[in-house]
Amino acid sequence: MFVLRTFFVVLCVVVRCGASGTESEVNGTSLGGCLDCLSHIPVNGCESRKCHCKVPNLRSSDDNLQLQGRSQFLFPRIYCKTQTDIVVMWNITNSPNNTYFFIDYINKNLSRSQYTRSNTTRCNFTVLENLEPGNTYEIFLNSLTVWPDKNTTIESSTPLTVQTLKLHKKPDRVKKFYLHSLTLSKNAYDAVVRWEKGEDKACYYDIVSFEEDYNSNEIRDLLNNEELKIANLPFGKNYSLIIRALPDKDADENESEPTVLNFAVPTCHETYKLASMCVPDKPENLTANDKLVDYNEKNNSSRHNIQLHWSKPTYAPNYYQIKLMFYNSSHHPIFLNVSGNSTNATIEDVVVSFKDFSVHYLVAITAHSSAGKSATSAIERSFNVSFIPVPEGSTWNDVEVIMIVVGPLIAIGLVIMLTANWYLAKKVAREKKLKYFKELNEKIPPNIITAIGGFSNNSVPDNWEINPNRLIIKSVIGEGAFGLVKKGYHLDSNDDKVEVAIKMMKDHPTMEELKQFYQEIDIMKSVPKHPHLVCLVACVTRGSPLIVVEYCSKGDLQSYLRRAWDKLMKLKNEESFILSMNSQYVSNALYDFSQNDMTDIPQPKELLSFARQIVIGMEYLASLKLIHRDLAARNILLCEDNTVKISDFGLSRDVYYDNVYRKVTGGKVPIRWMALECMTQQVYTTQSDVWAFGILLWEIVTMGSTPYPGIQTQELLPLLKSGFRMERPINCSEELYAIMCKCWKASPLDRPTFSELRVTFDILLEKVSCYLNLNVSDVSMSQHNFYNNTFPERYVKQGKIVDV
Repeated sequence: MFVLRTFFVVLCVVVRCGASGTESEVNGTSLGGCLDCLSHIPVNGCESRKCHCKVPNLRSSDDNLQLQGRSQFLFPRIYCKTQTDIVVMWNITNSPNNTYFFIDYINKNLSRSQYTRSNTTRCNFTVLENLEPGNTYEIFLNSLTVWPDKNTTIESSTPLTVQTLKLHKKPDRVKKFYLHSLTLSKNAYDAVVRWEKGEDKACYYDIVSFEEDYNSNEIRDLLNNEELKIANLPFGKNYSLIIRALPDKDADENESEPTVLNFAVPTCHETYKLASMCVPDKPENLTANDKLVDYNEKNNSSRHNIQLHWSKPTYAPNYYQIKLMFYNSSHHPIFLNVSGNSTNATIEDVVVSFKDFSVHYLVAITAHSSAGKSATSAIERSFNVSFIPVPEGSTWNDVEVIMIVVGPLIAIGLVIMLTANWYLAKKVAREKKLKYFKELNEKIPPNIITAIGGFSNNSVPDNWEINPNRLIIKSVIGEGAFGLVKKGYHLDSNDDKVEVAIKMMKDHPTMEELKQFYQEIDIMKSVPKHPHLVCLVACVTRGSPLIVVEYCSKGDLQSYLRRAWDKLMKLKNEESFILSMNSQYVSNALYDFSQNDMTDIPQPKELLSFARQIVIGMEYLASLKLIHRDLAARNILLCEDNTVKISDFGLSRDVYYDNVYRKVTGGKVPIRWMALECMTQQVYTTQSDVWAFGILLWEIVTMGSTPYPGIQTQELLPLLKSGFRMERPINCSEELYAIMCKCWKASPLDRPTFSELRVTFDILLEKVSCYLNLNVSDVSMSQHNFYNNTFPERYVKQGKIVDV
């Protein structure tokens, strides 16, 4: 069929050929007239000149034309594609010089579409332009060969089916992003990075490189879009690159998910392995010790030798310059140069006059080579004076002699008394501690005793303490790194069962874990009851410690939102099925669908209510001078009446005195919910809880998605420091997204307080429909598959969208 179609289709040829800069048109009345122009095209001379020619319709009466049908040697492939263009390539290595190529293609989405013929070329590619986005095309590659006897044959490939990129759809993620080469060029490196296109073979890319700042590189070449050269990279720098595919040349949205590449540029020494070519390294581990050589009583001065030592560098410099400077003295600095192979030096005969009080000095050392000098290492010391010289002309009186003799004896006596008192107090405390552990040993299991070691629980039995026999423990409802949460019942004074949640330690807890567990008990005791905080019911601090809190039947907010999302997607599929049926059935089916199946799916007003209740609870915690430090959807519990309660005070800290808590111990931390100052300085405040609330609000809006989807945890800090933030979710209004961005301000002082957030959410709830959309008929599964980390991942800088 294709032979017959080719036989009757008009051959419209546009040829690129000849010398540069001109265009000519040939109107031939035969195929030979057109091919006369084509024969002047140099092989692969694709961009030199355009030559237009027209040929008549091909007819079977043309004795010089032979239609050979399908070829076994023509293999077209798709190099890349956009929403409107497709670049087709093929191999011409074994093709004779008298062979030309053209493409026939047809839009399969249009019922009355006809085949279109591309320009004729001697190149190994052609670009099909002005196509329809998201349409499927059938493509044939044709070869036209002119033989010496003027006969002409046409062969065609098997059909190739390809679809252009759809509008408003993200391209596929780049498969592989790697460093191809690092080349030294004039005391710097040129890097070539390459990548493998995604499944949809997008043509255009944006590459952002991070170092101290970030630079954006745009790849907009249809024919050369698989590598990038980055020039003049300084020695010893680390780079992080992010590549995203674009759906079209001028697209500023719907980029693909990012692919990250990290690499290090070699240092100068690693490159040349010759110290004279590079600025030396800073001298390390400098030490200074002085030795008293002589004391001149007449001049009230001393003479010293100062001995210096430093570590041997990997590559020795030409020489070291040493500088000795004095504080509060009229002495001039002393300079000394030593060989680059040295690791020690002595500054001899340094005279110190005590009349000038010049007992403090500073030594600085700098390495030098022909390429420059290193950073300076310095150390400050005091001269080693083991005596106090007596000023000339002074005399000793009897009182001074008595004080010199008796004074040290009095001081020694005081030291003995204080030491004895400390020893007796320590002995008494040890006896009390041993007595306490002897009593505790009868109740604590052996594994707990082993874990406690020398740790003592300071909790005193109070009204919170209950007998563990009053607890009925059932199934596990939650599990963390160090503990379990089980559902159970507490028997009150009337022996009535009260449904509770019981938190307990896992087997073999460490001393630090036990300490944190008891701290959690103490903090929960100190927090008065509040409707939006999980309140303490009772506790057990003797034996295996337990925390008994109120039970929230719907579990944690993260799991609840994800279950609701799964159901929403299921309903979306059911709705699509119903709408595909006849209209008579649709009305009743949709009524049942809307009335019966949306009961467990939170509506926009409920989601905003969740956020408001969390703000109220955090406002109360802040008023008590408590910071949470792990505010996230997984630590928010939901009751049967949709009341939310903040839980898990395991990381909470009292900041009553200065409103600041500085973390100095190790342990796991929730990086994706942490503010910048928490990651860089280990400083936590109520305003860092505000940052975490912004992340929690994003979790609520995206129905339980993991923050920063597609971004590795180790990549997060440099991104945040550069000013990037998560983009506005599709179903979220600008007003609600603005609240998130305010919570994510770099400076804690620029973030709103929880009191200000409460007022904001009071206003939002008055017209909730403007801020969130969860209409099942408007939700796209492909765009909202949140917690599988496929949610759109563009970032914004200080609240404004930035191309990366």
